[in-house]
Amino acid sequence: MKHTQWWILAVPFLIFSCLNTVMGRGAIPVMVTTLAGSDGGPGIRDGRGTTARFFFPSGIVAYKHYLYLTDTGNHTVRQYNAQSGEVITLAGEPGRRGFADGVSNKALFNFPYGIATDGTFLY
Repeated sequence: MKHTQWWILAVPFLIFSCLNTVMGRGAIPVMVTTLAGSDGGPGIRDGRGTTARFFFPSGIVAYKHYLYLTDTGNHTVRQYNAQSGEVITLAGEPGRRGFADGVSNKALFNFPYGIATDGTFLY
């Protein structure tokens, strides 16, 4: 049996993650769309829409037209741009876990799970 976990974020429309995808639900009538990633298996790839790959995206927070996600299996923090559909890796070194402060891939995370913002910083 596959392990399925859902994280839900209520913004102008509903955003949630399941397996290796980030999905959104528009207004009524209800329609669910894959925004980024694919449930075709885990991976790590920056890119637009379904060409991007995640490995167990967990925490999600929204700020302006961005979604910030913890990509738990890749030990990274990722950014999804809702205007362009582009996913980039903001922090962490994919596949390398640890504990280190730093900028971009100099920061290390050990299975990051939750994420929050105060509108200025990510926590």
